[in-house]
Amino acid sequence: MSDGRAPGSQTHSNQGSGGGAAYRAPLKYARPILLDDVVIGFPDLRIHVEHMAYPWTGELLALMKHAPNVYTDVTELFSRPTILAWYLMMAKEYGVIERVVWGSDYDVLWHPERGLAGYFEKVERETYWLRTELNKTLSRCAWPTLSQSEIDGILGTNARRFLRLT
Repeated sequence: MSDGRAPGSQTHSNQGSGGGAAYRAPLKYARPILLDDVVIGFPDLRIHVEHMAYPWTGELLALMKHAPNVYTDVTELFSRPTILAWYLMMAKEYGVIERVVWGSDYDVLWHPERGLAGYFEKVERETYWLRTELNKTLSRCAWPTLSQSEIDGILGTNARRFLRLT
């Protein structure tokens, strides 16, 4: 007896945001360099690349350096705080920190046991880390720190610029 789904389809809990299982999408098509012709051909199109294009963050930052219409976010990188601190320091060094935004990337449907309370806890934990722990991590590693203005940008100003609200 059919449950109404297409043959071979997955339930929602196993799907990526594109409607299919994320692990079935070839990673080679997630490379930021594949956007190069797009950013050149459509310079007024604002493009947002999720998760700092992890694991190709360096490639994304190089793309952002020559393409002022490309933005990124720090979503889902907080479980690797030293790597995230390194990426943010690199974004500053590349001169693109003003196009990095914070985002939550949390789906209550995927985490029903946590609900909205879990979402709000995640928001609080991540914004706290950016405000208070990021520069401690950078300093501990002897890397350049971010200014308060740069941190405020990640937490809101940069997103307003991307959305053309300022």
